[in-house]
Amino acid sequence: MRTRACRPECAYKLAFVALMLQAVVGGLLCFAGVDGLMDAARTRQALGWPIVEAKLDRCEVSIEPGRRGAYWEVFAVWRYGEGLHRHYDERWRAAHAPREEQVGAGEAAAARARYCGAPGLAQLRVSPTDPRLALRNDSVVHTSGWSFVFPALLLMGGVLCLLWVGWNIVDQAKWRRRESALLAMTQTRPQKGR
Repeated sequence: MRTRACRPECAYKLAFVALMLQAVVGGLLCFAGVDGLMDAARTRQALGWPIVEAKLDRCEVSIEPGRRGAYWEVFAVWRYGEGLHRHYDERWRAAHAPREEQVGAGEAAAARARYCGAPGLAQLRVSPTDPRLALRNDSVVHTSGWSFVFPALLLMGGVLCLLWVGWNIVDQAKWRRRESALLAMTQTRPQKGR
C-alpha cells in the first residue's frame, strides 16, 4: 500500500497547526503561572494583615479521591467585619488523609469535629486597605517559601513555549523567502540546449 507524501504546502499547514497548539499551551502555562504567583504573593502579603475574629457559618468535611489515595476536603463559610456583613468561603485539603475512601459515620464525625472545631478556624486575616480581601489565618501561617516555586516554573515553561513558537515562525518565514527566491531564480534563468 502506497502512502502519499505530503506536499510542501501541506507540511507548512501542519507545522502552522502544531505551532498554534504549542502557542495555546504556552499561553495557558503563562496564565496558570501568573495566577499562582499572584496567589502566593497575596498569601505572603497577608502575613502583615491583622487577625480578625469571624463567625463560622458553615463547615463541611468530605472525602475526595485523589491520585495517591483519598483526602479530606474541608469547605467553610465565614461572616466577618462590622455587623458580620462580609462573607468569605474557602475549600482546602486537610493535612491528614483517611485510610480508605469509604469511612464510617463515626470517623466522618470525628474528622468534622477535628477540622471544623479547630480553635484557629474562627480567625481570618483581613486586608486593612481592602476589607473584601480575606484569607484563613491557618493557611497564611503555614505558607512556605516554596509556594512561589511551582508557579514560577509554570510561567517559565509557558514563556519558553511562546519563545519557541516565535523562533519557529521566524525560521519558517526565512525558509519560505529563500524557497521563493530560489524558485524565482530558476524560472528566470535561461535553459540550455534550446
